Amino acid sequence: MGDELLLNGASELGSLAASEGGRFFVEQTGRDVAYLHDGSFEGLLSAVFLAFERHEMPTDLIPSAQYVPRLGQESLEVDTDIQHALRVRKALTRKVGSDAFRVLMRASLCDDYDVGMSILRFVAYAMASPISARRRGILNDLSHPAVNRIEQLHVRACNEAEKMRQFIRFSHLENGIWFARCNPNVSVIPLVMGHFAARFNDQPFIIYDENHKLSGIYDCRSWQLVRGEAHETASHTPQDSTMVEAWQTFYDSLCVDARYNPELRRKFMPQRLWKNLPEMKPAAAKAATCSAEHLVGPCG
Repeated sequence: MGDELLLNGASELGSLAASEGGRFFVEQTGRDVAYLHDGSFEGLLSAVFLAFERHEMPTDLIPSAQYVPRLGQESLEVDTDIQHALRVRKALTRKVGSDAFRVLMRASLCDDYDVGMSILRFVAYAMASPISARRRGILNDLSHPAVNRIEQLHVRACNEAEKMRQFIRFSHLENGIWFARCNPNVSVIPLVMGHFAARFNDQPFIIYDENHKLSGIYDCRSWQLVRGEAHETASHTPQDSTMVEAWQTFYDSLCVDARYNPELRRKFMPQRLWKNLPEMKPAAAKAATCSAEHLVGPCG
């Protein structure tokens, strides 16, 4: 389910928008308008569909919660329409393949202000691409700014997902649930849930992304995503403190004082993640103290 953020099994649907000589196109109308959606991938694709339907290139395509109005700019709330989103998916996969669509899904998880417009530009370019470009793979056309930007976003999302696979730590609660709190800078919970569900298939768990207020919940059968604040309503088991000590002991045992390199450590284990890593709690507390005292040096 990790990459399948849309419904499966789309039926045969019509083309995205009007075509001219077989080429899909989006025309610039000169109107300064922002398309606002609900923040979901389906909502984003619904806005892409509307842009093609209207032959209009908006100046912004962004979730309503992130919208900052520009001077003199109009705004248009786009309702999420699953059928329109499915039509975009089908048209794009038929034109340039399913790999390109999966790349778009991962790129859409980034929080950058231009994500929506980058996806719209990529879809517009893909729909108008010649057969020769499709044959060699549109994702290889990195000289085109629309493709290059999507690839940048895609790489960032994949790198952040890999960090979460490495640095998510679970605590065992008395109600039998394993709970993990994380703070990624990309909303990658949909990309990592399949990984943990496959490895802990007989253990119920929750992974909570405190930056994006998104939880991945696994019940030993399937997993789902839930938006909103999540709290540990049950106490930790007595054995959980032993596990914390074990993590710290393991980490300390790997440390070689003669090769201490705080900059390299922060490169491979970003300091923004330390507060949710039991083995790094002492280092995180020390870094916080140093920051409070405005010190620079080995405290980092």
